[in-house]
Amino acid sequence: MLKWTFVILLLLLSMISFSFEKYELTLLDPKTNVFETKTFDFNKSEIIFEKLKYKVTLDKNKYHNYDTALVTLENLSFEKDRALVAKVHIFSSKTGYNWHYDVTKSTLCEPGKTYFECDYYSDDEPTYNPWVIDLNGRSQSVLPVSVISKSDSSVIWGYFLDSPGVYRMKYRESEQGGVIVFETDLGFSDKTDKFPNINMFRFFIEEKDNEFDMRHALKEYYQNNPDYFEDKNVLGKGREHGAWTLWMRSNVFAPWDFHIAYNQIQLKREDAENKKTDEWQGPLTSYTEPWGYYQMFPPKEGFTKTQDNLDLHQVESKDILRMLKKSSEVDPSLIDTYVINMTQKVCAEVALKTAIYYNPQGDLCSYKWQPCYNAREMTREEEIEAWGYPYFYSMIVENCDPDIEGFNRYDMSLTECDLPNFDGYQLDSLADFATHQDNYRKEQWKYADIPLSFGAETKEVTQPHYYNCLEYLYKLRKHADEQNRVIASNTWMPFITFSAPYLDYIGAGESDVTQYPFRWYYAMRSLVPYKNLSYLDYSIQMNDCDYPENIPVKMEKMLFLGVWPGTGNGWHFPEKVEAIRPYYQKYMPLFKYISEAGWEPVTEAYSPNSDIEIERFGNLDKGNMYLTVRNSKGELGDVILKTDKEVVVYNMKLFLPIPYKRLSSQEISFSLLPRKGTTEVVKVAYKEDLDAFLLKEAKHYINLLNDLTDTKQVWSDDESFKPVKEIVQDKCLDVESLSRDECISLCNKILPNVKNVEGKCGVEATYLIETALKYLVGN
Repeated sequence: MLKWTFVILLLLLSMISFSFEKYELTLLDPKTNVFETKTFDFNKSEIIFEKLKYKVTLDKNKYHNYDTALVTLENLSFEKDRALVAKVHIFSSKTGYNWHYDVTKSTLCEPGKTYFECDYYSDDEPTYNPWVIDLNGRSQSVLPVSVISKSDSSVIWGYFLDSPGVYRMKYRESEQGGVIVFETDLGFSDKTDKFPNINMFRFFIEEKDNEFDMRHALKEYYQNNPDYFEDKNVLGKGREHGAWTLWMRSNVFAPWDFHIAYNQIQLKREDAENKKTDEWQGPLTSYTEPWGYYQMFPPKEGFTKTQDNLDLHQVESKDILRMLKKSSEVDPSLIDTYVINMTQKVCAEVALKTAIYYNPQGDLCSYKWQPCYNAREMTREEEIEAWGYPYFYSMIVENCDPDIEGFNRYDMSLTECDLPNFDGYQLDSLADFATHQDNYRKEQWKYADIPLSFGAETKEVTQPHYYNCLEYLYKLRKHADEQNRVIASNTWMPFITFSAPYLDYIGAGESDVTQYPFRWYYAMRSLVPYKNLSYLDYSIQMNDCDYPENIPVKMEKMLFLGVWPGTGNGWHFPEKVEAIRPYYQKYMPLFKYISEAGWEPVTEAYSPNSDIEIERFGNLDKGNMYLTVRNSKGELGDVILKTDKEVVVYNMKLFLPIPYKRLSSQEISFSLLPRKGTTEVVKVAYKEDLDAFLLKEAKHYINLLNDLTDTKQVWSDDESFKPVKEIVQDKCLDVESLSRDECISLCNKILPNVKNVEGKCGVEATYLIETALKYLVGN
């Protein structure tokens, strides 16, 4: 009945028993604060809560190493809509644990304190913690696991990403023992056709007889749930990892320097049919915001041109209904301004049917007023001038559940995005419109495939809007696989917690990364360890561009976790493109190596110097192992790597081997001197794997030169470049068959010629050959 795969586990029941002393289930009515607690064990499968009138069914099974519990609750009262907080308490006589609240931090638990991620803020993060996010007033754990540990034992507990819900994981310790808490917010309604008056949640718990930290817990979670995390839809299908950008043009000179993996554009269908996509440009993703719809409105009285005043004008439900009705009565052939492959009439009709209520009184939910202009046809100066236009729009939040009868928001987004020559879907604003709303429109609940929750302020049953969005994503994932297309996103926490399994390219928001705590990106990387993760920084390339001095700072910072530095939509400024090119030429290959290798939470490396931070990507036996190393003080530091293999350690920035010494049969040590604020990228490989990798990369740059000579739209046909063309076309066509020495000879023969070529072509050709030589002979 439900789409979500946790129901399959009902078929996997076993006689596994948890080894804790006592289990309690507390049910709390948030409206009345009446609660009821029952002690239970998993040999008794049914419990009746007499006071609150609920029946609880417990099912236990073994899933990999995890003892897993599925808890199903049924409302037995006459009240049709009911809110409920369910708390599982698991008691142990053991004390003295450390609470691990992310991959980098832990604290020794003190008796009398309750530990929950939102209680912890570091000095540089005084106002926000990404590990527990506010969901329209509700707290939500972001990571799917929690860990407590000490020298001889550990406990891991958490939830599954195919069982969406509002979950919180806590730990409380006293002198007598500890209590593990799993808590969730539930809603019950007879309006949910697929589970009337029923809700459910699932959690797991595992005991270890050794010390386990968050890194090891995540590693095990990845291994036990590979379908959530594997990069199965990108690598191996000719799709490389890379950065996210907007509207990159096909006439950009040597575009591969920027390693763009998803180029977000928005075209009319007739334009898309004629568009020829270049090989470097893929995947080319078409833009949609399926969580809502932009409706045009007349200006409010007293409007001024200042941005501050724009947000003061809140659209009211009566205005929304009036304007949607007006839009649904226009000329049926009139194309909509924002959903450009749809008519305004159809868009308005869909919005009327699918708009959500943000309160029990039935008020339609809108986001905010914004000025109206058509950015696709305006320069930046015209855009600024457009603030004075006499019309405005507001985002009307819509239920994008694909099951809604008739032509719905899911169908609308496919009409918008299923375009010829396109490689996938660019879903924007998943964090903005998809997480911060509740849906009180009860007639839409009958389509729900995910059980309900309740509003933090109203304490009334509601459907969190991001549940609708997950149902949309689930169906789009199946459609994209059938079409061999990818799904790219602009998202953030906490929506990424449950959406990560369905995404291929993850956008980490549109931001200047130097303004945000680094733990934000740790949270996202923990949820997408092997997938492409990129932010979009408009300041790099737009009119307020902060290049060149700040670009290396940002790239060095994000290189540590392999979060690609995306750029804004400034590709129509050639001088800006050329100004940032050298930085992208230097850094983007490094991002590619570590991103495609995949983040591994357990580093197998450490340093005696506490100022040195280390992350690992890839695996030695796969030939793609990298360490990223940062030193906050810029002092010489030793890195100790656990390996019993004979390896080569190579600095990918300097193109130089790093000498090391063996400390024992299990460890080697080498020294680095990173400058303060920089990240070293070190490749660790068997010698034959390193040699093959360096030769392959050198040939890649030679082949780029070979390709460029045949691309007239990029390369000049002037007389000075003819000698280079003759050499390249004569010597490079079969470059894959050349040995290392033959490649060195070829590069040395080409290099003097390309240096004599004037202009951009000569500079680019020189860069390509000199870079190939670095891989072949070192720096």
